[in-house]
Amino acid sequence: MLHRVPRQDAAAVTAADDAAVQRDGPRCRRCGKDLHGQSASKHHRKLKGRKTPVREWDLVENIVVLCGSGTTGCHGWAHHNRTEAAATGWVVASWDTPADVALVDTRGQRFTLTPEGTVVYDYAGPVL
Repeated sequence: MLHRVPRQDAAAVTAADDAAVQRDGPRCRRCGKDLHGQSASKHHRKLKGRKTPVREWDLVENIVVLCGSGTTGCHGWAHHNRTEAAATGWVVASWDTPADVALVDTRGQRFTLTPEGTVVYDYAGPVL
């Protein structure tokens, strides 16, 4: 089933995409890989088609820039390792709010993404 964003929400989707790209910069948010000239994509933490209302897909805190595509790199990892991806915040359950679910990158750094388009790091130390 193809889900389309209603026309009146197109500007909000573009703003959320732009904010996520600005926040994450030219690096994969999960592994830190420099993405200049590399394959990168926007990953929706709350996966499309998982009983998620359309408007929740394109919230800035639900979008992260990852290396690869839905089948390669960190983006592919998130889709093919859903149990571990959920345990580390890269996949969010349909009943959870992305801003409330912390992520853990490959260096063990824990952080959350805010609705304002910022990153809040947990400086208590890496998650082992």
